[in-house]
Amino acid sequence: MTGGANRVSLKRPWLQALKAAGLVTVEMVKSKRVRKDGTVKMLKRYKPTVRIHDLRHSYASHLVSSGVGLQIVGKLLGHVQASTTMRYAHLQDEALRAATNQLATIIDFQSKKSA
Repeated sequence: MTGGANRVSLKRPWLQALKAAGLVTVEMVKSKRVRKDGTVKMLKRYKPTVRIHDLRHSYASHLVSSGVGLQIVGKLLGHVQASTTMRYAHLQDEALRAATNQLATIIDFQSKKSA
């Protein structure tokens, strides 16, 4: 960017990244322009299939599923209220279940080792 102007939108760079990754659908729409032969020019419009918010949600979901506490995830996301982060609480159940299963494996190994 030139002239010190601040970016006010990420729409264009986001769309460019999605196009490069193949994460857009292409729609053909009629242009307002009419060609010399009388036909209407068709334009490609790229429609994103992923939103920036989807990345944020995936980021938080992976952290919680990996056992990172909700309070830490909330701070990383900039949530002021804990209730906002609680939407990821159901994912924490899977991490807790995995930890419990890991403990069962440890106990089973110890009991076989001492027998």
